[in-house]
Amino acid sequence: MERSAPPPVSEFVTTTNFPGTIRILEEEVPKVNAKGTIITVVKNSLLGLKKTEASLKGQNYGDWLWIVVVWESTDGTNFYAQSLRSDSRVQVFHDSEPGIYQAMNLGMNFVDTEYVWFMNGGDVFVDNESLGYAIRTAD
Repeated sequence: MERSAPPPVSEFVTTTNFPGTIRILEEEVPKVNAKGTIITVVKNSLLGLKKTEASLKGQNYGDWLWIVVVWESTDGTNFYAQSLRSDSRVQVFHDSEPGIYQAMNLGMNFVDTEYVWFMNGGDVFVDNESLGYAIRTAD
């Protein structure tokens, strides 16, 4: 299935809700060659986000993109999520619109991989082979 190019991020990302906001403005979302995308929508779950990060980064399979959508967090989750961008496989967006499904749809707008998984903040893989096994099985 061929997908059209994703829209500019500025159409989806709000940048005025808190200081030091996560922003990628007036530019296209960078392309990452990956086989699968994991989308995490998180709201006020700093510990959960760290737990999911550790599980994902502990996978033996590394051909993935992680889209993190921070939704109206007030507990520092947004600032921690911003630091995740140092890994080129991670893209972070902030969504101020109410609703978890709105945030999930925002993440889906930037998927350009063959496979997609949703993992909430705090979700973990069963073991460090889970993601690779899922991709090999699906192929």
